[in-house]
Amino acid sequence: MATKRVAWQETSVPVDKSLNQIRELMKKYGADQWSFPETKDGDIDIYFSYKGQPVSISLHSEQMFKRMMNLKPRADRDKTMEAAKRVIARQAFNYLKVTFEVIETGLFSPVEALLPHFLNEKGQKFSDVMMNQNPDIKKLLPPK
Repeated sequence: MATKRVAWQETSVPVDKSLNQIRELMKKYGADQWSFPETKDGDIDIYFSYKGQPVSISLHSEQMFKRMMNLKPRADRDKTMEAAKRVIARQAFNYLKVTFEVIETGLFSPVEALLPHFLNEKGQKFSDVMMNQNPDIKKLLPPK
């Protein structure tokens, strides 16, 4: 049986290169106060301020690792985890590039494009607060 090939799974761009390109995007589009802490589990949190509004985007390597292992169950686990980290960093770059471009062109306002990732004064993401306040929102999300 042939292994299903998925385009996003094939990136060879190192994590550091993707994060450096994200820094360049931040500079170009006026974001500031950015940081990219990595957790002990290999997750990367992207924090920045956009026009004074704190923003947080969490990249979960374990979730990507599981998706990749489901596609190739016999794959080397260590290599797959490294690939998962590359994928999440690259996808974050692609996501932020498009997000900043649609804001710059006026297609979407910063609120429309980044609202789920905005942080409140307690450091909570808007999307998390809304789902906790209204569990029916979770019904709108596709199953994992």
